[in-house]
Amino acid sequence: MESLGQYELRGELGRGRESVVFRAWDTEQKREVAIKRLWCLMGEPGKVKFRHPNVVPVLDRFPSGDGECIVMELVRGATLEAMIAAGERENLGMILRILRETAAALDAAHAAGVVHGNLEPGNVLLAETGEVKVTGLGHGPYREVYARIPVVSDYWAPERLRGKAADARTDQYALGMIAYQLLTGKLPFEAGSKAKLINEMPTPASSFNPRVTPVMQAAVERAIAKDPASRFPRCGDFVEALAATAKSASNEAVAVRKKLLILLPLGVMVVVIVWGMLGRAREAVLEPGVELLRPVPAAALVTTERSLAAPTTTAPEAATSLAVVVDGIPMDFAQLPGGDFIMGSPDPSSGSRPRHQLLTIRPFQMGRTEVSVAQWNAVMTGRGTGGNLPQGNVSWNAAQEFMARLNARKDGFLYRLPSEAEWEYAARANSLEELPGNPGDIAWHQGNSGGTAHEIAGRLPNPFGLFDTIGNVAEWTADENRTGRIVRGGSFRDAPGELSAVRRTVEPPETQRSEIGFRVLRERR
Repeated sequence: MESLGQYELRGELGRGRESVVFRAWDTEQKREVAIKRLWCLMGEPGKVKFRHPNVVPVLDRFPSGDGECIVMELVRGATLEAMIAAGERENLGMILRILRETAAALDAAHAAGVVHGNLEPGNVLLAETGEVKVTGLGHGPYREVYARIPVVSDYWAPERLRGKAADARTDQYALGMIAYQLLTGKLPFEAGSKAKLINEMPTPASSFNPRVTPVMQAAVERAIAKDPASRFPRCGDFVEALAATAKSASNEAVAVRKKLLILLPLGVMVVVIVWGMLGRAREAVLEPGVELLRPVPAAALVTTERSLAAPTTTAPEAATSLAVVVDGIPMDFAQLPGGDFIMGSPDPSSGSRPRHQLLTIRPFQMGRTEVSVAQWNAVMTGRGTGGNLPQGNVSWNAAQEFMARLNARKDGFLYRLPSEAEWEYAARANSLEELPGNPGDIAWHQGNSGGTAHEIAGRLPNPFGLFDTIGNVAEWTADENRTGRIVRGGSFRDAPGELSAVRRTVEPPETQRSEIGFRVLRERR
């Protein structure tokens, strides 16, 4: 396990042009942190100590080789990239809230003399608490290192691409580009097109999203104007201009849909729901005050067969803590929202159930990683030794003993194995995709593992912030059939083409193999 001073690295969280971010354990303060390792020095910290509720706090900073490390608070959640990938462009209320909180962070930074200079969706975090957290602010004055980087950022303002220093107006341009992407689901220009970024205006956002009004379009175009002097005085001014007609457009859409629901006979309602199977009913389901598909009460997991439609979600329940620590070894959990979920696959060769069930999943907390050797030993022996490889060679029966010991702590939670439906919902991050990313990026498999398990959290997480859901080791679930217990996901022994969030196999509960482990689900008692 690599260490940087008092910090033990526990896996990579992400990688960018100028840095890599690690999840780490602060051995002195006994807390998890995120460490951004920069390839080169970014300048002296200066005297500005910048804090804001929508900014990830900087906890420490120190040199490392030819670069330096910035230690930040670990934010549990996902990046804005995940929301863009999920296609939430119709949810104007959510988009405006995210932009408003990001603008508040930027304006406060600018007032304190701090410029971000590298704003993009990857450093806007959506915390599980619901707040926006901007990372990359409060690090002190930047030294201009980007000129050495051959990759062109799609969020850099034209003046920045011409070699001028970043200022508050370049941050506003980046925010405008992010707004365009949130509203349309795509970048304004072909990735890396420096000439177009400098000389051309993008296709109007309204061409891709009819809910973008002319006033909203004008606000976006002003924020990303080629001339910095033509932009808004503040980032907050841009968002308020964008919101001015968005609210009235949303209210008008709700009124129209309510009238349609009154007039539509039952037969037409069925047509609208079936239309949702093709992914077109999502805006109606998400529109406040309108229900085309009424959720089953989330008092329990239900398995009632219902019409196929795009998933919906409810707000996550509040949590006082998202970790349990045993003998100094933390077990980190992600708060998953409840929601309607389509389970299974249309491909019978996957071994999964047919995709014909629409289930309602209640909110729960899922272990971000498979249980590691150190976590296993901490719970089973009281000594957190053994490192961060996933605990393989564990039978279903032994996993139940692990849960019993956790439950004996009586900390207000019930710890258990997930059901098949809960596991698949978590692995797919409540989407219709059976493979939530490139196998080489998100999983250890036969092609990249070298035939062995690797440390937990060594690949990229899924949009729910869960690691290794379809690779590294397969995982026991609570469910069974006539011949054994159900194991979900793939392992380091499986070929990349075999990996899928819907894959299932059956094993006797006493089975112990190096490629089978488990992760923990917990819920309030």
